[in-house]
Amino acid sequence: MLNKCHLKFQIMLCIVLCSADKIANAQTGWNVEIRPSVNFPTEVSGAHGKNTGFGIEGKTWFGLTPTVGTYLGWGWNLFPAENRADFSYEETGFTLGMQYQHLRESQPGYFVAAGGVYNHIETEKREDHYDSDSGHKFGWQIESGVLFRISPKLLVKPGLRYRNLQAARLQYFSIGTGFFFGR
Repeated sequence: MLNKCHLKFQIMLCIVLCSADKIANAQTGWNVEIRPSVNFPTEVSGAHGKNTGFGIEGKTWFGLTPTVGTYLGWGWNLFPAENRADFSYEETGFTLGMQYQHLRESQPGYFVAAGGVYNHIETEKREDHYDSDSGHKFGWQIESGVLFRISPKLLVKPGLRYRNLQAARLQYFSIGTGFFFGR
């Protein structure tokens, strides 16, 4: 009995070790993306409505295969309040998700991504004085866009994103351009 188990273990170990090389070669490794954006809220909520905002996000992306990867990032977005010059909404927090990208050598490609967010909204009256904080809440986002290869290690990624933070009463579309550095 012990010999059969030992033999099965050796066969499975051999299969895993032989496959590991192929899996490792398929991985594209770590990459970094910086994405400035303009954000358009889809609803009016809170004491004051939200105007068009802006923000920036940084992500690290790990390519599991040449076309599929996971990402983890942090972002900051600011939405000025309607009819109040001294009042704004500030969103900060984290993103985590999966991305599929298809890129050919000499032609533009495309990407689609989906993931979760863990962000909070602070309402700010005057500079650096926070009136309230929503606390961190979970949400989700989807994104799609076009890929352009500028150099062997630089992609430009204009895209459209929809982000939903229902518990924090914030949903918006975001138009941005990511600068993707890596393999």
